[in-house]
Amino acid sequence: MNSVELEKMMESILGAEKCAYYSFPEKAAPELPYLLYWFPSSNDEYADDKNYTKIRSINIELYSKHKDFKVENIVEEKLRAAEIPYVRSEQNLTSEGMYEVLYESEVVIDG
Repeated sequence: MNSVELEKMMESILGAEKCAYYSFPEKAAPELPYLLYWFPSSNDEYADDKNYTKIRSINIELYSKHKDFKVENIVEEKLRAAEIPYVRSEQNLTSEGMYEVLYESEVVIDG
């Protein structure tokens, strides 16, 4: 999978206007639900002073007003279809009036 394919997959979940890499500009976040994704680290394969395979950790953060099984299922179906295994966690962000589901995985980026 390349970064453009990954971006298109993320945007296909809620639409491009409700999806951003890392964050939305200040005071420009859309109405809930929305999706953020980002690469917090890498675990590349390398040898002989060269990186041969780009392996990126990916965090996909789904924010909604309340637990949203429908959208969570869409995210999980997209990840399964792309053969991206994941672990998930969730939390109620009471002080911000929203609910977060975090999907964590690794992807091989080939371009």
